[in-house]
Amino acid sequence: DGLIDRLTILDNHDMNRFLYLAGDDRRRLKAGARLIYTLAGNPINYYGTEAGVSQERPTHIGERGFFEEARQPMLWDDDADQELIAFFRRLVALRKAYPALRRGVRKVVHLDAAAGTYAYLRQLESEKLGAAFNLSEDPQTLQLDLPTVTHASNLLINDQQVQIRHGMLHISLEPISGALLKLEE
Repeated sequence: DGLIDRLTILDNHDMNRFLYLAGDDRRRLKAGARLIYTLAGNPINYYGTEAGVSQERPTHIGERGFFEEARQPMLWDDDADQELIAFFRRLVALRKAYPALRRGVRKVVHLDAAAGTYAYLRQLESEKLGAAFNLSEDPQTLQLDLPTVTHASNLLINDQQVQIRHGMLHISLEPISGALLKLEE
């Protein structure tokens, strides 16, 4: 299957670091990581992304390249962002624990570009997971029409609110955040 062989990355040493492009906004880095760990393909972490490595200036100014900017040293111990490291470890563990994240069929169940919200299901046999994203600077509540879902539990460590009422799944998301849900029918 060609999808399994595809690699996905947020950054590497030949391009601007994701965290630099995101203005050092770790919420945006986490959102990007949620995407690559819940979509098809093999997510690749280039050294330091998970620890908060960034850069001082862009890799290109005019026609001149400064690739060393994207090749900053690894952050170790107290210099590393321990919260980010824990978040990436959780994503790795979830991807390992749920085959649907690696091989499941993806079905988009919500897209509102104006609101900055997006949600999809990943399903493999009876295993069904939902990924929901709020990429806006405002809190958002997604309402997903999933009448067969009877229970949803959030697998990521956060305080997102999830409720099921009358066949609708309601997910309240903070600004620049997301949820990964285990769905049961």
